[in-house]
Amino acid sequence: MKRFFLVAVILFLTSSKVIAQDECLNFHVIHSEPLGYLNEEGKVVGEHVDIIHQIAKYSNLCITPILMPYPRIWQGLEMGKHDGGIVFKSQVRSHLVEYVAKLRTVSVAVVAKKNIELNSYEDLADISIAIRRGVHLSERFDNDSNLTVMQVNQYEQVIKMLMHDRVDAMAASTFVLHYVLNNVNGLDKVDFNKKLNLGYKEQWLQMSKKSNHKDKIPALNQAVQIIINNGVLDQITERYYGPQWKMINQ
Repeated sequence: MKRFFLVAVILFLTSSKVIAQDECLNFHVIHSEPLGYLNEEGKVVGEHVDIIHQIAKYSNLCITPILMPYPRIWQGLEMGKHDGGIVFKSQVRSHLVEYVAKLRTVSVAVVAKKNIELNSYEDLADISIAIRRGVHLSERFDNDSNLTVMQVNQYEQVIKMLMHDRVDAMAASTFVLHYVLNNVNGLDKVDFNKKLNLGYKEQWLQMSKKSNHKDKIPALNQAVQIIINNGVLDQITERYYGPQWKMINQ
């Protein structure tokens, strides 16, 4: 009888744990520093990881950040393999997601080596540009067949190509470009003040249309508004990009 009771308790606790895990949302984090990466202790850290933790805190929801390569994010959202995450708003992929809340607007630009002048968009046709595979920067840039664009899997590879003179320039969000260049002491290689802006992209918390947790969208939206209004989002941004982050994002 005691053994039966013990087994029953174990089964109850196990099933309760499964239910609790099922109630957790799985949010992707783009596997690229500084957005999301493994630190020296093997812990998942990064700017988007910090933001997701704060959204979890203020929504009172269980949210698990999962590192994923950029291309797999959209496949996962389309098939409902994970619930959502932070990513640029894209008209092409709007049919896959519910837009939960806008976090901020981020500038995207082309940054070239110091010996190259970029005075207008037309100058891009004369140079080679490295970007991260699958990223959408602007409608004009993405669809321009006259450009020489080389796609790689990580921003770190983009920077290495520029540092070793394998390309003339690189394109991404200005936040990321400045961060990775600074990390490899590469800011002297470019003139960041002469970057060519391609426009602005909206960074949104998005949820897969196939998620079983769409009922939690109001709580998630409210949490995002809180971290914007109480300055937590700005604090996280400054932690990764420094006090000059607003100037970088121009």
